Amino acid sequence: MIIYFTVTNDLSYDQRMIRICTSLAQAGYQVKLVGRKLKASIPLIEQPFKQKRINCFFNNGKLFYAEYNIRLFFYLLSKKMNCICAIDLDTILPCYFISKLKGIPRVYDAHELFCEMKEIVTRPFIYKTWKNIERYSVPKFIYGNKAP
Repeated sequence: MIIYFTVTNDLSYDQRMIRICTSLAQAGYQVKLVGRKLKASIPLIEQPFKQKRINCFFNNGKLFYAEYNIRLFFYLLSKKMNCICAIDLDTILPCYFISKLKGIPRVYDAHELFCEMKEIVTRPFIYKTWKNIERYSVPKFIYGNKAP
């Protein structure tokens, strides 16, 4: 079974995802963790799972999220997988659409209430945008770990 995990951060420092992906790889799954590459990113350390970094022109804000999600969708479109997992709300849309197109299970893993983070709540337009994404997509994920 091939499982893809998607994040928006630099893979080098995400200890939580390294633990999860390592555990699954050691259990016999083929795991690929997809994140982003920053100008200051250090080389990836070899892991028992595959890693992919996506380059973006924009590194923060609305343009970053739009660009990253579009790039992520097109990257995933050509990949063979049996399951896809969105880590947090910021990669949920490409995972949802890929799972629908490929007819594969989708998992949502939210370790925080994304829409309740200070940098989201204090900006009404941004909050409304993410809240709409959450309302649309989260109910479509029957598998996962959703923050309380």
